[in-house]
Amino acid sequence: MRARFLVVLALLGLASCTPSLDFTLPDLDGNEVSPRSEGNVVVLAFWATWCKPCQLELAEMNEMYLRLHPRGLELYAISVDGPDTVDNVEAWAQSNHYAFPVLLDSESRLFGRFNPSGSIPFLVVFDAKGEHIETRRGYNPRGVAQLEAFLETRLEPAPATPSAPK
Repeated sequence: MRARFLVVLALLGLASCTPSLDFTLPDLDGNEVSPRSEGNVVVLAFWATWCKPCQLELAEMNEMYLRLHPRGLELYAISVDGPDTVDNVEAWAQSNHYAFPVLLDSESRLFGRFNPSGSIPFLVVFDAKGEHIETRRGYNPRGVAQLEAFLETRLEPAPATPSAPK
């Protein structure tokens, strides 16, 4: 049913748009969150608890986030779990110790706007000015490493490590 709805929207030209950070979604505590770049690079990672490739990717992204967050990376994991599985999201996020915020798009409105094909995992990247700079669809075993290399060129330089006294 959802897939048919997204196809109809795509045919009408209503589903496709240039991704932007102009949206608000609830987090796991019910707080409304409106991601902003505010000088940071922002990654939106669309996923679902039933999606095995998403689970693999988010685990790797959590490690990447811990490394790159101090340099200006913001990451939001946006669950597209529908009414039948949305109750699993909080437990899943907690059991996996995600360090980044998890948001809920249980009606797939934002997801459908950004990705009419409906494939997950799905990533959207915005630069420090809030401009859309990258979109990635599907799972690639080297995908997070490639994403990290891409982000490295857009983040603040890593602080220099002091050299050992001679």
